Amino acid sequence: MRLPEEIVTPRLLLRRPRAGDGAMINQAVHESFAELSPWMQWATTLPTTEQSEAFARDGAVRYNNGSSAELLILHRETGSFVGATGMPRIDWDLPGFEIGYWCRTGETGKGYVSESTWWLAKALFALGAKRVEIRVDDLNRRSWRVAERLGFTFTTLQKGDLIANDGSLRDTRVYVALSLAQLKQPSP
Repeated sequence: MRLPEEIVTPRLLLRRPRAGDGAMINQAVHESFAELSPWMQWATTLPTTEQSEAFARDGAVRYNNGSSAELLILHRETGSFVGATGMPRIDWDLPGFEIGYWCRTGETGKGYVSESTWWLAKALFALGAKRVEIRVDDLNRRSWRVAERLGFTFTTLQKGDLIANDGSLRDTRVYVALSLAQLKQPSP
């Protein structure tokens, strides 16, 4: 099973990071940092452009070795950076995948995360995935509403399993899909 290097959706291109993407990623993280830091454990300090470039280069390595897989979300027509998605946890034995995502502040509310998540799930099920899940901080309503709109089944609330960037103990909502037929394709 080989992960797709890019996925084309009606409005978006999802592709693995590559050398030279650091400046684009860095600009979006800086623009969106206030919105990302409560939810993303990696968003504790603003990265330098060099750190974002290292993330892009390392992401290509992780993608190739299958340990995790980040994908950039780009506008198909303009190539501008919308956000990121990917599989932070992969269980090749099952096979099962966790999908994570974030959206650039100026691009939220346009359905891009729902669109990219559905198409990524579709690609994973086409590859033979038996389980696709989304794990979200219980307080991050906007993020878990994406899973619900797409038809992922809420399976559990894991109490106190996450320490947020502010040091508080948080709960994680877990959503699961066992087939693409379970999910609802969003309208672009």
